[in-house]
Amino acid sequence: MTMWTPVVYGRTHRADRWWRALPAGISPNGWIADAVNAAVAGGRGLRWPEAVSEAAGETSRPEGSRLEGRYLLARRVNGGDGMNRANGVLMGVACYARALSQEMHTDEASRELYCFVGWWGTPQTPSDIPSFAALTENCERWAGDVYQTYFEQVWKEHPARVHTQESVPETAPWAQDDPVADGLVESPASAPEVTPPPLLGVGPAGFTSRKDEVLLYPASHAERLWDEGRRTKVPFTLVTGWDASAQALLRPVTHLCAADIHEPRTVPAPVIAQPPPPSPKPGGRKPEDKKPDADLLGQFLTEVGKVIRSLRSPAPEKNQKPGRSQGPAGHGSEGRPGRTGDLGTGKSRHVSSQGKEESSGQNFFSSQKKASPPVKAKFPEKTGDVNELDDL
Repeated sequence: MTMWTPVVYGRTHRADRWWRALPAGISPNGWIADAVNAAVAGGRGLRWPEAVSEAAGETSRPEGSRLEGRYLLARRVNGGDGMNRANGVLMGVACYARALSQEMHTDEASRELYCFVGWWGTPQTPSDIPSFAALTENCERWAGDVYQTYFEQVWKEHPARVHTQESVPETAPWAQDDPVADGLVESPASAPEVTPPPLLGVGPAGFTSRKDEVLLYPASHAERLWDEGRRTKVPFTLVTGWDASAQALLRPVTHLCAADIHEPRTVPAPVIAQPPPPSPKPGGRKPEDKKPDADLLGQFLTEVGKVIRSLRSPAPEKNQKPGRSQGPAGHGSEGRPGRTGDLGTGKSRHVSSQGKEESSGQNFFSSQKKASPPVKAKFPEKTGDVNELDDL
């Protein structure tokens, strides 16, 4: 016997947190979340429960009528994360919360709430999944019990104390009833012998694999499509109960029933936008990602830089006047080019043309020649006769 684990989506009276119950290991961002979102669609286009008395605030449905909502049947094969890697089937109903509870259906602002209540399991045979007729006729009771279980204790709790609960596998509510008497399966004696006519997207083993298109069907095809899905082994997502197909979320839907569709047809599947690749970090580019001539360009720019720097450097002055030193070591040695003195030791240091100091090893002052006394012109002494000077 297949065990089924509840999947519940809906907010409480005070907390705007929507995942109420998920099986252990199921990600709230995986394929189950996408399938539930396709059925709920933010409450858009959901039908109001039948025969609602606004004065009494109660919901009453005629005997034998079906719960108004959108029904979901989806199968996943070898994909996703956690438990999503295993073959799994999700089924349930998206509807107004008022259809499942008379006390827990509005928020603090008195707005009507919507929800999804379903079951996840790994059925081994098609009979492990209830028929469409059995589900729709008993869903108010089956889903209502699950809704009561997961909302009653936290309905008016503070948002800080409301968290997603981990649901546990349990015996399916439809397995507790008489399958034949309740219409879950057909008795062998009453099984029809007539082969149904071919249907678009349906093969001998149920649904055919679809990747790039969505199949749209009239609402009257819902029951047959549900039964085809029960025996299908390839991945698919079937949503029934739409009034306007233009309002439907087509990701990740593969089969959809809507009241405004009159003949089966296909439409392109929505394209999932891929995020742009991350930009490379500065300096983090791989060597193989460089352009072929990147190294040559780098060498060329290096050489150009050298030439520019050499042009900017000051050139040595030509024909420099005597008395001024050339090079930084000669500063302050006015009148003695290339020479600087060490007054403490009395030694001299010569600055070569390469800018290096060379010590002469001799006394600076002693190395200078003594100046000769000035030569005085010889004139004859005055004797009194001035004309003697003219004879010189």
